[in-house]
Amino acid sequence: MPIPEFSTATHDALTACPTIFSQAHGCNFVVIKTGEGQFRCLFIYIPDQQFTTGYTEYTRLEECVAAVLQVQFDHELGIQGATSGYAGKISERSNLKGPNT
Repeated sequence: MPIPEFSTATHDALTACPTIFSQAHGCNFVVIKTGEGQFRCLFIYIPDQQFTTGYTEYTRLEECVAAVLQVQFDHELGIQGATSGYAGKISERSNLKGPNT
């Protein structure tokens, strides 16, 4: 299957951005290459629930992927009501950006 592309409007022209899309357990993961050595990521449950890691861009693909998976995992634990330890601090994380933050 071809990798879908995400385009952004720039100066009245479209720029193709290679994109990786994955879906697991009701969550959609998107990693977008926005330039040479520049990557953005987010995870989406429904259109109104889109989250990022809090960083605008990453310079290494593996860091971008690891970050979005970790933040989504922490978010999921927070939803499930984890109240202690690392997972319990999800509500205190300043780098989780979503519709209600």
